[in-house]
Amino acid sequence: MEFWFEIYFDFGNLGELGFREEKVYWGGEELSQDPVAYLSDNGLRFEEINDSRHFELTTKEKMPQRYGGLVLKDQIISDLSLQINLDNDISSDPLIQFISGLNSDVDYVILLCRVDECATRKLYVNGKNEIINAVSEALNWERPQDIMLINRKIINQIKAVDWSLYETAYGNAAYVQRGSIPNMETILAMLFSSDRAEALEGAGWLEACLCHQHVYLSSAAYPSCSFLLYALKTLDEDRLEEVLFTILGFLILIPKDQPEQTWQGEMRKMIKAEEKRFVELTKSKAGCNSEYAEDILRELCD
Repeated sequence: MEFWFEIYFDFGNLGELGFREEKVYWGGEELSQDPVAYLSDNGLRFEEINDSRHFELTTKEKMPQRYGGLVLKDQIISDLSLQINLDNDISSDPLIQFISGLNSDVDYVILLCRVDECATRKLYVNGKNEIINAVSEALNWERPQDIMLINRKIINQIKAVDWSLYETAYGNAAYVQRGSIPNMETILAMLFSSDRAEALEGAGWLEACLCHQHVYLSSAAYPSCSFLLYALKTLDEDRLEEVLFTILGFLILIPKDQPEQTWQGEMRKMIKAEEKRFVELTKSKAGCNSEYAEDILRELCD
């Protein structure tokens, strides 16, 4: 079976991911190829993907803003697949070495799919070992998978939190509650998903879990607060209504004279530091954003 390997990322990070353009010389000039070709640090050849619809057709999601894609042109996936299925050491395989060298501080998406197939499994990955394990599973001849691997710095930071130390309104933040309520890691990862429906679903759990009905502040609100404030600066405004409503709940439940050295006081200080962004959102036309932003500013008044 034939697989193809693609990687999508902000092309402003070409160097940070180890890519350099491969040009040709013609008539004494150095010229770009068509399509534009790139070499990785370990010598693999990629070509730029010119069809912006390809990502959406393959993943059923919109490509993140400012992203472009490269497709691997070297015919090496079949060799890697063979070694995986023979249970041989793959550490020296050029594609594995390429994956191992990727900068985990740069956001990117990898697609590894069979020809004419769409990605049916989406995984958030943190570091080379998780990516290599997912690739090995996808290339298993008995149970091949078409996968979408997402490395996002913010997701890695969410996964780095020991959520078992915190509680939501429904119980321990590290575990699924009442059979269907996601844990906090999943909820926050969903919030930052490139898929709008998934992001809105994740946002819909925030207030219920962290400041239930604006009457109870859960301890999981403390590590979640910095991620919600980051969302205010990075997500489209039509995804922020529930984020703002949750932050408003935090402020309603934290007394204005709460000592800064407490975790609740530290939360209020963190929110206060983003006051300028709340002022900007009072002009938002999306949902109840402007109303919630105004309410937040009133709560921040000393």
